[in-house]
Amino acid sequence: MTPQEQNKFLGIAHLVYGGYNAFLMLIISLFTFPFLLALMFAAIAGGERGGGVAFGIMLLVTLIVGAFYLLLTIPAFVAGYGLLKRKSWAKSAAYISGVLAALNFPMGTGLCVFTFMFLTGEQGKSFYDAQAKELAGAPPPPAYGWSSNPNFSRERERQYTPPAQPPDWRR
Repeated sequence: MTPQEQNKFLGIAHLVYGGYNAFLMLIISLFTFPFLLALMFAAIAGGERGGGVAFGIMLLVTLIVGAFYLLLTIPAFVAGYGLLKRKSWAKSAAYISGVLAALNFPMGTGLCVFTFMFLTGEQGKSFYDAQAKELAGAPPPPAYGWSSNPNFSRERERQYTPPAQPPDWRR
């Protein structure tokens, strides 16, 4: 596989992993929402002692689990986007996403291992170093029409030629 193909595969893998975590977050939300509503109505009706405490604890646990899956989802989407678009910051985002993915065995651990194997390997280093050299070696674009080329101002000096006259519509 070429480094471009591995980079593309790694970007897709991060997006799939982020989608997997977003799907799990949705499923957890769908299953806990009715239970939270039942606890809330029980606490309002006063039919059960401690219903308000149970509702608060369940809400807290749901928010913590949701925040955890959000913590795993957002970096994966950012890294996947950056890797696919070959952004300069994609390598850092992939490292962060890979470390967070290692918490989720076995799929996240595999993604973490593949991420680190590619980015720290010779192909990944050469791919991103060549891209960095390409960006660093390119001259900056001229700002506001100024250029470092001494002939630039002479090239731009031309005689004014008026635009062609439109046909007379009154005739």
